[in-house]
Amino acid sequence: MAKLVILMLQEGNFEQGFRALLQIRGDDPPTETQIQIPGILPPAPEMPELLNRWRSSYQSVKTSRLEAISSQVVSPDPQIAQALADRLNEWLNSGDRQWRGIRDLLLQNTHEQIRVILETEDINLRRLPWHTWDLFVRGNYKKTDIALSPRSYQRPERDLPWGKTVKILAVFGYARHLQLDIDRQVLEELRDRQAEITMLQQPSPEELRQLLRQESWHIFFFAGHSQSDEHGEIGKFKLNQTEWMAIADLKNSLDIAIQENGLQLAIFNSCDGLGLANQLAQLHLPQSIVMREPVPDEVATKFLQEFLWAFANGESFSASVRYARGILEDAFNQQYPGVSWLPIICQNPAGFSPTWQQWLKPSKLLDISDNLANLDPNSIDQEITDELSDRPIADRPDLSPKLLSKIGLALAIISTLSLLGSYVLAKSDPWLKAYGHQGWIIELARSMILIVGIIYLIATKFSSETAELFSGQHPLKDTQGVFRLFRLFTLLFSLAIAGLLLDHHLWTGPNELLSRFSAELHPNLTAKEQFFHYHLPYLLYLPYSTINFGLAVLMFAGGGYAAIDDLQELRSQSLNIKRQIESIGKNPIKDETTPDRILDIFQKYCYDLINLTKRYTSLFCGLATVILFEISASKFSGNRDTLSAAAKAWFWVGVIVVAIVLLIIFWGFSHYETVFQETSHGLSKFKLSYQEFENQHNSLNVLKRICRSNLSIYLALFMFSLSLILLLTPHN
Repeated sequence: MAKLVILMLQEGNFEQGFRALLQIRGDDPPTETQIQIPGILPPAPEMPELLNRWRSSYQSVKTSRLEAISSQVVSPDPQIAQALADRLNEWLNSGDRQWRGIRDLLLQNTHEQIRVILETEDINLRRLPWHTWDLFVRGNYKKTDIALSPRSYQRPERDLPWGKTVKILAVFGYARHLQLDIDRQVLEELRDRQAEITMLQQPSPEELRQLLRQESWHIFFFAGHSQSDEHGEIGKFKLNQTEWMAIADLKNSLDIAIQENGLQLAIFNSCDGLGLANQLAQLHLPQSIVMREPVPDEVATKFLQEFLWAFANGESFSASVRYARGILEDAFNQQYPGVSWLPIICQNPAGFSPTWQQWLKPSKLLDISDNLANLDPNSIDQEITDELSDRPIADRPDLSPKLLSKIGLALAIISTLSLLGSYVLAKSDPWLKAYGHQGWIIELARSMILIVGIIYLIATKFSSETAELFSGQHPLKDTQGVFRLFRLFTLLFSLAIAGLLLDHHLWTGPNELLSRFSAELHPNLTAKEQFFHYHLPYLLYLPYSTINFGLAVLMFAGGGYAAIDDLQELRSQSLNIKRQIESIGKNPIKDETTPDRILDIFQKYCYDLINLTKRYTSLFCGLATVILFEISASKFSGNRDTLSAAAKAWFWVGVIVVAIVLLIIFWGFSHYETVFQETSHGLSKFKLSYQEFENQHNSLNVLKRICRSNLSIYLALFMFSLSLILLLTPHN
């Protein structure tokens, strides 16, 4: 069930703390409060100073969309931004008993589809980067973005407008030093997504008022200069070279646009917009997006491009802002520390969180039109909800990249010392004769490849699943015990290999070496000499072997756990979509939009499927790297063994196990065929050419799309081909 979380911070200050109230309601549509708990956010007197130090960097950006530029230029300091984010997390993660209840309740809802709103009128609280709270990297909080709300609000009287196009009124104000043509180009590209755009270049106030009153708009967009007062309560924007417009100057026209014509969203791609958002919220606009501070011109255009791309391609409203925020962080954070904090949503808690598709349809994307009298749309929604409620996302712990990097460095040091000890310190003639004086170099390279590759994959691709597996938690979605069984299998498999590992290093390996070389090198050894020549190298080699064994288990466990999780998700989605399309097809009353609905459902599924395979193509590439290294090491060392027979066996067992992980996930691709056939069958009931659909979306073409979106597949295939060539080429 979708949840609406409202955190109210209305009374207090940073010196004494803030009185807080947390409400949790049903969402989509919003319902009455289900849970409500009070609390107190403890004092943080240094927070305003940290905030102001960070803000000062943006007040002086010369290419910002703020017309009045400070004469004092302050170089952005990444340490200030990091200090602000760190201190905010310390504050919000406080163990104070009067705040802990609120935080704990928030953590309990990470598995829900969720919308989060901060209700406050304190300007410094509104300016803080709340989305940097580590709560928002957990569960479904990853897919949302915190929005601001004023204390008073009401639901707009006008229902959600819909039609064949998304209507956008775009106003381009006075543009000295700004590249507003890029904003215009970004909007133009939306015409491919059924957008109807009316553009005004530096219009007169009356021209703007008339268009707001006379037509219905989904989005009002402004690009240019804007600013707010110091309290963030009142804002204005520069309409043309001579005239500034305040929201109050448009009050009556905006009231008609919102309450009668159904305006849903305002985007001010301009500077210092908290005052604008505050006044629009007082007019009960469902949602707006503004910039907290003066925004660099190139940042503003990039945000607009990425947000609209995600939103128009099916992402939710808040997820689209979150996505664009991440792009800004990757592209500009080094130049402008904390730049991803600038965009902010202001949202009416009594309204709906929109999607682009809802504006094109009379109801939810997966529902049928209201005139389909014989089909209850709620029955479809209830099936989906029931199915997904059996598989909530657990509140998973995280393995941070920083922690894993430290672990990787420690493992690399231990491996190096272990190898040097067994090859150099032990000075064992049998050992060196068996594996070569330079064998440790090859083994060190092998170890580095495994450490770097596996740590990277775990940190970036399988972090939450690996952490959940080894934390001992029982996932809430594990209704059939699959994950418990996998955890038990991993434990037993690890213990069995660990036993073989110890046996090989303490007994089998030394005796094998003794039988091969004792007669030739040391026919009459004492027990002590035998230990130093045959047993000591294996003991010194044990840490290196244990590390490689542990990394292999880590990769198998994390990847396998994730593969099972994703396989279940694919199956669940496939069954849901199959039921939805069957329900649509069986209904005797159909309108002209029904085929489009079926295609929308299918396209969203394809997008999710292609996106899901990305981390497994990285695993595939890692497997190819390891195999190429082993074959190359064998060829270029004159086919000399650098691994014992037992170690070779374990290595290839590891390769096979990882290959099985890949097969698990690609087995899930069979579910695609089910959805494809059901979609094709659904379309065949309409008078249109469904054969074209089958030609475009058959399994082979989807595999091609997966390959095009995952270049690592080509790299892996190249390495496998090279491995095969080396294997078949005789060594001179």
